[in-house]
Amino acid sequence: MLPILTTHPLPPIMPFSLKRLASSLRLSSRNEPIPILLAGWNGLPEDIFSLIIKDYLHLNQAALASLSQTCRAYAMFCRPHLLRTVCVTGAPYDRTVKKPRSQLEQLKYELKQRPQLCGAIGTLRILNTDRRMQIQTPEPRPSLTKVGESLVFVLSQTFPHLTAFELPLLERECQWPDVSVKLQNAICSFLQRHDLQELSMTTHYPFQLVKHCPNIPKLEYRVYELSLASLDSLNEGLLGMHRSQGSDPIGPRELVIQDPVNQATTVAKHLVQWKDYIDLKKVENIMYYGNDKPGAQLPVLLNHCSESLTSLNIYVSHSHGDAPKLDLHGLRRLKHLTLSVDRRRQGPFALSWVVDVTKLLYSDKANAPPLETLEIVIRTSPRTIEENLREMSYGWHGLAASLREGSTRRGAGRGLKGLTVVVCTEEAGISGLDYQATLGGLKRHLIPLLQFDPSVTVDVRLIKDTFERWLRFPSFGQTPLH
Repeated sequence: MLPILTTHPLPPIMPFSLKRLASSLRLSSRNEPIPILLAGWNGLPEDIFSLIIKDYLHLNQAALASLSQTCRAYAMFCRPHLLRTVCVTGAPYDRTVKKPRSQLEQLKYELKQRPQLCGAIGTLRILNTDRRMQIQTPEPRPSLTKVGESLVFVLSQTFPHLTAFELPLLERECQWPDVSVKLQNAICSFLQRHDLQELSMTTHYPFQLVKHCPNIPKLEYRVYELSLASLDSLNEGLLGMHRSQGSDPIGPRELVIQDPVNQATTVAKHLVQWKDYIDLKKVENIMYYGNDKPGAQLPVLLNHCSESLTSLNIYVSHSHGDAPKLDLHGLRRLKHLTLSVDRRRQGPFALSWVVDVTKLLYSDKANAPPLETLEIVIRTSPRTIEENLREMSYGWHGLAASLREGSTRRGAGRGLKGLTVVVCTEEAGISGLDYQATLGGLKRHLIPLLQFDPSVTVDVRLIKDTFERWLRFPSFGQTPLH
């Protein structure tokens, strides 16, 4: 006889609780080994807690920060994820106290109290974008401030798992010879002790510092107009006792140039001249961020990478009609190209620069690069997205025509394989329901316009953020697309 099935009301859905999960995990049969439990924090096994952090919380920084304050045991697991990237700014650490410490002073305090934290830090960025971080007193007798002494202390530590480091922006009109000798020694020694995978530096620092990182695969060079005069005074004696003994130039695979003051011509000229410090023939990926279209010297820089460059990403917020055209001929291995335009600043003809680049790209069949993917980033207003892109119909037709012509010249199977249009808008200007409707409208409008070849995959994406997606880290307050 079958048992009588009785229906019971379903229990109410309870919110997720670590304590309830931990208590349930205590139950085990007599034949199963009892898992190793840590006393004092509900007995949750380490592997389960790690899965919760990665798969349930998805390494959310705000959630991990809140969880780390629950108890010391939770903090032990959350801290490696929270400290994986440490960004120190010039803002006070705690605004609620009368005389708050700076963030650098607080970091110094934490490292003194808990030296083991050095092992958890993988990326250290010391940002001074707004120049609120006064490292040393002004002339005639410059000396380190409390913040400067804290910086020296932090640089004196060894971070065994550090892979990326960003040097802070110095005070206005401050050059390397004006920097305290104590801080100079700390910076050079720090670079020598760590096997970095990424270094970010400004034009305030002598470019010779890169030779302290002989195996670095990624270099970011941030340009400031007030420090460009120091580029002409590059000499081996500038580092004194910290002169690198290595004779070979570095060969980074990725080069990032952040240029908010539109000095691409000056920087590109010097990078080409510094053959003793950087080998451009090994660069595979170049990312350029600027307010205006890059100058005539950038193609000269690119030509030095013609045999190795496979990816080029150019992000600008404005392009003048009389600016030099971007000639990419001779890049024999270029497979990916990203170009950006700002519809809010350039109006309906924002795509004219992109169309000119693509026309010039395929004008010479013999020297046209083997481009496989093209990405176009468009910054637009959140409330008039579809209207703004419809007004650019002339540019879309011109782009499709130039790509069709280029595909014909390249021949079957050798042309473009993927075209992506990324529409970037402010997050606050569009809701969740509007997002899906807007994205659907953009696809219905743009894909038929750009489908010039059935073999080419056309995709349209809508990004809701503050334009940080294309920046490794917003080091500048006025960085393009940020």
